[in-house]
Amino acid sequence: HLHHLTCLSTRLVEDLARAGVPAVYTLHDFWLLCHRGQLLNRRFELCEGPSATGCESCIEEPSAMLSAVKATGIGAVATRLLPATAAHTLATLVRGTGALLPSTQPATAAGDRVAHMQGVCARISHFLSPSAQMRETFIRFGITPERITWSPYGFDLRAFTQRQPKAPTGPIRLGFVGSLMVSKAPHLLLEAVQ
Repeated sequence: HLHHLTCLSTRLVEDLARAGVPAVYTLHDFWLLCHRGQLLNRRFELCEGPSATGCESCIEEPSAMLSAVKATGIGAVATRLLPATAAHTLATLVRGTGALLPSTQPATAAGDRVAHMQGVCARISHFLSPSAQMRETFIRFGITPERITWSPYGFDLRAFTQRQPKAPTGPIRLGFVGSLMVSKAPHLLLEAVQ
């Protein structure tokens, strides 16, 4: 049962398939079909999903990324903070990566990623989707409807629906547990309170 492959390898799915082990994948976001994972473009606007002409705008020119790393001075800071052996390894990797990057264009990288992820999805036995909308999005991506089941998260909400709301007697206090990122939408919580 897979929940995500970020920071792991999509090769896990291939290895499971080769070993004859069925894989069930619970979808928690759109990472399998979206380079950025959340179907939000670089301007934080909603995206409909992969397309032949749209995804490359979310993938920077590789040489621009390397220039940004150099411009921020991250490498210099890391070199000062890391032990000498680790700093040398990092510098070697950056030099090697810089030599490889210019040959990859965003449009090619976007198309390659979509094709790769469609292959990964083809090897997954079954998908569980926590929302009907996410299920429909992945069906448009090419997963057949019989291979993806809408299965809402198992939160029992009865405790919240059986209570009568009380008028606030003091300041409203809010809690937010999660990453402070646009896709988690903490700003919507603040707007709703206003």
